Amino acid sequence: MREVPAPPADTASPGAPDGPPGPPPRRGEGRVARLTRGVLGLCMGLVVIVVVLAGWLGATASGLQALAGLAGSLSGGLVHIEKPEGYLLGEWRADAVLVRTPTLHLDVLNLQLDWRPGALMDRRFEAATLSASEVRVASQPSTEPATLPASLVLPLALQLDRVAIDRLRIADLVDGQPIEPKLELTALAGGLVSDGRHHELSALRVSAPFGQLAADATLDGQGPFPLKVRAHLNTVQEGEAYAVDADVAGTLAELELTARAGGSGLRGEVHLAATPFAPLPLRSGRLSLHDVDPARFHAAAPRARLDIELDLVPQAPADAPAGQPV
Repeated sequence: MREVPAPPADTASPGAPDGPPGPPPRRGEGRVARLTRGVLGLCMGLVVIVVVLAGWLGATASGLQALAGLAGSLSGGLVHIEKPEGYLLGEWRADAVLVRTPTLHLDVLNLQLDWRPGALMDRRFEAATLSASEVRVASQPSTEPATLPASLVLPLALQLDRVAIDRLRIADLVDGQPIEPKLELTALAGGLVSDGRHHELSALRVSAPFGQLAADATLDGQGPFPLKVRAHLNTVQEGEAYAVDADVAGTLAELELTARAGGSGLRGEVHLAATPFAPLPLRSGRLSLHDVDPARFHAAAPRARLDIELDLVPQAPADAPAGQPV
């Protein structure tokens, strides 16, 4: 009988895994894996909580009301929002937004904002509508002369398709209380676009005590602050209607104004060189009037057609303190 040779010692038996056995697992590897999974799970849970909380705050009416209360608490009562409605990440309104500081009282009544929060991802603030029925601003007057700002650059780009304020009142704050408004504007509306530095005000319309004003303007937010304004004014003085077209160009420190007026049978032009932040705000002026009939302004005056040319070169009084407004 023939002997069957034994299989080689390194031949794997049936059902055994191929190759040599791996190294034994290191101690503690299971604990590290469990700890890693736990940390990841905790992070995911926190993310879910933050997303849910942000969604509740930004996309629900109750979240908006909670944020309004939070704004009052964090500001120490300086900001108060009355009856907020809607949701923060979209269209919302409030009966009033009130700001109270020792030097400023600001009341915004019936505020409505319809904005696009997704634009913030591109460092832009965009709103289709920003409106209020009334805005009251009262600030403590200052005896210090006005100075040029260091910068008018905004931290974000801005696009306001429509801004509308039914009534704007500006007053002084005396002994902590607003006094009678020194300026009141109505039916204020327009649009504002800015890339942060270059600001453009378009289709401004406003009613003022001096008439109906329409204007467009551009301003560079970096010094020397180049400025351009084109405006049209319809006004009635002493029962006579006038129309004025004006152009302003230059910088905030040095402005050139040219205006052309017509009405009541007369025509006129005025050219002004102004330095608004200097001790002497008006540097020079020239006035031209044509076809002036004195009888239109006073019944006892003779009828005539006069042309008037007037040059103005203001001078500061010799005893005026240096650096003080005249």
